Amino acid sequence: MTFQRTLVAFNTATASENRIHADDVASRFGFTGGLVPGVDVFAYMTAAPLALWGADWLSQGRVRARFNRPVYDGDTATLTAEATGKDGLSLSLEARGEICGAGTAWRDDPAAAPELQPEAELPLPDARPPASPDSLPVGRVLGSLKEIYFADVGRAHLEATRQDPEAFQGGDIANPA
Repeated sequence: MTFQRTLVAFNTATASENRIHADDVASRFGFTGGLVPGVDVFAYMTAAPLALWGADWLSQGRVRARFNRPVYDGDTATLTAEATGKDGLSLSLEARGEICGAGTAWRDDPAAAPELQPEAELPLPDARPPASPDSLPVGRVLGSLKEIYFADVGRAHLEATRQDPEAFQGGDIANPA
């Protein structure tokens, strides 16, 4: 079984505090434009298991993904999924002739859910220390975002990430991203 979907990527974070999503900052680091957020690339990749396995996958399935190359606003991105058995998919997202993301999806994983990551208070922007090896040691929890899901925001994100709102009950169910 093979699934393929092509879409035009959209950078939802041009005004983000993380300026790597802005063209001017990204270009200073050698990128050709602002990076489409990884969470949105993840959303693109979840289209395959959702289309093949339906809404039950949202509560029972899993995805592991790795992003190798940036996806830029306006890129034509193609997601390809290949069956790896009855309940698995190999995922690949290509743009500009490069594999930008790859991963695996499982329909139903009987293994115990992974442990939640440790949490830490998220410091206010003015209280954050400048980035350095001392302020960003390996393993340090930098801060935990805690968000409330609002259906209208969810619907806007579904549209921006080119997902079918009906698969998420019109936006009443949060997408995996």
